[in-house]
Amino acid sequence: MKQALIVAVAVVAIFHGSRATAASDAYNQYLANTEIKAEAGDAKAETALGTAYSLGNGVPKDDVEAVQWFRKAAEQGDANGETFLGAAYSNGKGIPIDKAEAATWWRKAAEQGNPDGEDFLGQAYYVGIGVPRDNALAMKLLRRAAEQGNSGAISFLKIIGVPVKVQVGE
Repeated sequence: MKQALIVAVAVVAIFHGSRATAASDAYNQYLANTEIKAEAGDAKAETALGTAYSLGNGVPKDDVEAVQWFRKAAEQGDANGETFLGAAYSNGKGIPIDKAEAATWWRKAAEQGNPDGEDFLGQAYYVGIGVPRDNALAMKLLRRAAEQGNSGAISFLKIIGVPVKVQVGE
């Protein structure tokens, strides 16, 4: 009985190990393809590669490298690249902190309807960091982000006591 249990555990471990290896191989292939596309100037791939460097997923964690890819994407008008570049400026990850520059990139993303850009810019306007304080504009941006299901905007609005109605599954 004990031997059968050990064999069963070993089989399960081997099976799960091979699944993990297959998942890892698939991600490595995805990352290689993403890098080729990013090198060719594909903005979405540039943002994805920047995210990989920012998180250290499949590549060494490197905030400076991440910012370079986010900037390439942002300069092509990719809203996610703009949002991530703004976050880098806001947090000083891979680039010196510059709250006004952060707001500039978030504004570009928000103008495209990006809910993260709207959330971050709305919070900046509410607090007055990097932009003049403007509660009316902050509420407009935060509500638009919340209507798109942005959890950061929803949480922020709830924290400041603003009722939030979110339609799930629309």
